[in-house]
Amino acid sequence: MGLPWYRVHTVVLNDPGRLISVHIMHTALVAGWAGSMALYELAVFDPSDPVLDPMWRQGMFVIPFMTRLGIKDSWSGWSITGETVTNPGIWSYEGVAGAHIMFSGLCFLAAIWHWVYWDLEIFCDERTGKLCLDLPKIFGIHLFLSGVACFGFGAFHVTGLYGPGIWVSDPYGLTGKIQPVDPAWGAEGFDPFVPGGIASHHIAAGILGILAGLFHLSVRPPQRLYIGLRMGNIETVLSSSIAAVFFAAFVVAGTMWYGSATTPVELFGPTRYQWDQGYFQQEIDRRVRAGLAENLSLSEAWSKIPEKLAFYDYIGNNPAKGGLFRAGAMDNGDGIAVGWLGHPIFKDKEGNELFVRRMPTFFETFPVVLVDKEGIVKADVPFRRAESKYSVEQVGVTVEFYGGGLDRVSFGDPAIVKKYARRAQLGEIFELDRATLKSDGVFRSSPRGWFTFGHATFALLFFFGHIWHGARTLFRDVFAGIDPDLDARIEFGAFQKLGDPTTKRQVSIVLHFFPLEQMPVGVPKVPFRAPGDEDANWVDLYNRLYRERLLFLAQDINHEIANQLMGLMVYLSAEDANKDMFSFLNCPGGSVIPGVGLFDVMQIIVPDVHTICMGVAASMGSFILIGGEITKRIALPHARIMIHQPASSYYDGPAADFHKESKHVTMLRDYITKCYIERTGNPGEIIQRDLNRDVFMSATEAQAYGIVDAVAEG
Repeated sequence: MGLPWYRVHTVVLNDPGRLISVHIMHTALVAGWAGSMALYELAVFDPSDPVLDPMWRQGMFVIPFMTRLGIKDSWSGWSITGETVTNPGIWSYEGVAGAHIMFSGLCFLAAIWHWVYWDLEIFCDERTGKLCLDLPKIFGIHLFLSGVACFGFGAFHVTGLYGPGIWVSDPYGLTGKIQPVDPAWGAEGFDPFVPGGIASHHIAAGILGILAGLFHLSVRPPQRLYIGLRMGNIETVLSSSIAAVFFAAFVVAGTMWYGSATTPVELFGPTRYQWDQGYFQQEIDRRVRAGLAENLSLSEAWSKIPEKLAFYDYIGNNPAKGGLFRAGAMDNGDGIAVGWLGHPIFKDKEGNELFVRRMPTFFETFPVVLVDKEGIVKADVPFRRAESKYSVEQVGVTVEFYGGGLDRVSFGDPAIVKKYARRAQLGEIFELDRATLKSDGVFRSSPRGWFTFGHATFALLFFFGHIWHGARTLFRDVFAGIDPDLDARIEFGAFQKLGDPTTKRQVSIVLHFFPLEQMPVGVPKVPFRAPGDEDANWVDLYNRLYRERLLFLAQDINHEIANQLMGLMVYLSAEDANKDMFSFLNCPGGSVIPGVGLFDVMQIIVPDVHTICMGVAASMGSFILIGGEITKRIALPHARIMIHQPASSYYDGPAADFHKESKHVTMLRDYITKCYIERTGNPGEIIQRDLNRDVFMSATEAQAYGIVDAVAEG
């Protein structure tokens, strides 16, 4: 059967081996991408200047995550902190990348093996003894194993008990290094900027996951919960798994964008809020004031400011300044930072200090305005000089640098003053090399921005996927055409169009003094109240019985009724593979091909099918009767059963076609004879003899013959 591309996952339905295979292949793809991406980044990464050209300025996406987890050295002899390394050990950047690629290859081979050898006998239904997917137990296994991994990471890796620890730094991203972290069990552990919370939360969540996994492995869910949450449906698992993924994606997008202990500034760059709130500017000002309080000169106080701290206070490092369609690293925008020129202090001709108003995040251009300490505008760079009152020339603004490369250098030329005033809008002033990378001067976002954008986008996509698959699971009967509000009988599997005026419906008469609408005339109806509805509705009798897995064959077998029953059986099997079906027969016979198809479907579906003969089961009707699960075939006391071999009407056609038809009928006869032998337990010669003529039996005779297993007693 041909499947559209968005339905190919149907091939792993109720197939443990291939379900494992596709998951292992997915792991192989993820690990392979991570390893190959790490090798590419290592090939283009320049570790020579970790202060002014750190990994996040170069657009590294994978290296920061490796560093965060304790990797800092390279087999090439460099360290992320700028030192020279002689013995990096096996777990270097290259070692981790190679391990991921090797793991990807092994997973690829394992996925192929599981796809070829797919027939795994893993779970068995305790009631029926048949193979099945025990989804609650699979959930328990996953929960237990993920709990062990979570606990191990927090208790051993993060704490340094058996591992390197993680990257820990001060609040301003100056002293970061790999070090063990003690768990924080107090209220401070809930502060997202406290590294100890990482260890304690992983330990606590791991213990909870282990206990919950053991619970789900040892305790079966109640029947109402099992049915209500559709635990027997693998699409429920898909929907729930997607929910876990989009929740995690939203969380990591938030911690990355707003900042946390898991996303250090030294590895991912500053956040936009640190620029908006003047976070680094305030720390620089505090340090300068502290230096002045120690009787240091302005030059000495500013010279003690770490170049790293000054570089953070530069708008070009703001991840929100880069547009989503500006590809490339930050260095491709404003260039490679070479050195800090120093802090400019502007003064008017009277000696009053002026401050350049900084550019907000979401401005591409911003007027150059200089204000005094009270926030009053004192000078500007005007758009129209003819009407200017506060121009640099009129006010007599000068600039002098303290610290950095231009320490104690002053400028009075208005053109130079304006140049540095414009650059002071962007924070601290740095010399930038645009020639090496042919940088275009347009700001780019950092990996912090790209990570957030990517994970927020995928989180929204997965959220809609969760809603879609959850709705398909909860309202599968409506999707399949069984609608509790539909009065007319419709073909099973036909999709009802929303708002279609041609849908056949009975007009019901509403009687306000009755608790239910009057029963419509025509096809027998019964009241049915769907879960969550306040009032009951009249539904087709057969549709109501279908909900209880009660199927009826009360006519000659033809393609239409056979297709309807086969579709129902497949749907009900997919809905709940552990709940039996009941097929009531009052069938005088019918076409052979549809009957054999119905018989075959009864054998391949997972639930047991009980067959009950109510009136007569003749010809193909008796063949369907023996197709029920052995020990679960019943005849009512006055039922009649008749068996005979298949027959073909006179064939009016060429002799060659007549010969083909006779061979086909003979093949069907042999197959039906074989089935009677297997399912009644009678010798072949007896079956062949009895099938040559019409043989009628009572219910008790059919039981003795092996066609039914019991006769119902009144």
